[in-house]
Amino acid sequence: MNNVDIVPISSEDMAHKELQHSCFQALRNVYTPRQTAHQIQKYRTDNHQAFGALILGTLVGSLEAQFDGHSVSIRSVAVDHQYRKQGIAGKMIKAAMGSYASAQSVSLWCVEQTGNVSVFEKIGFTIAQRIESDILILTDGSPTIEVQMTIDVKRKE
Repeated sequence: MNNVDIVPISSEDMAHKELQHSCFQALRNVYTPRQTAHQIQKYRTDNHQAFGALILGTLVGSLEAQFDGHSVSIRSVAVDHQYRKQGIAGKMIKAAMGSYASAQSVSLWCVEQTGNVSVFEKIGFTIAQRIESDILILTDGSPTIEVQMTIDVKRKE
């Protein structure tokens, strides 16, 4: 695998937005947001920091992280399909964790039916809870199961 540089990027970066759109558009074959999700997104304001994975200057992965003083919340983990299964998601998550020195834990949510639970388990996350989603629905009309996953941060003393 090529050397991967993980760097903070603007959440308004066009390459970041295009990568996010491309990766999440592929998931629309599995689930779609309900109307309430669009309403929630419309009024949401936050201060997430985006991180990008660069190979030879090309953005191949990105995620967004938010720190609340105790825990880092990760969202929108996306890796270009050509670069998957190379540890890029794990490197981005570790970089985000390292950016918040006092973080004691990291959490994220994913959709069980996408198969991403096993991806995050390989990185070290464990399942904290499973819930039937109010904001997402499977394309066949079945309920979507959202899974919250967490990992404790071990700091060297």
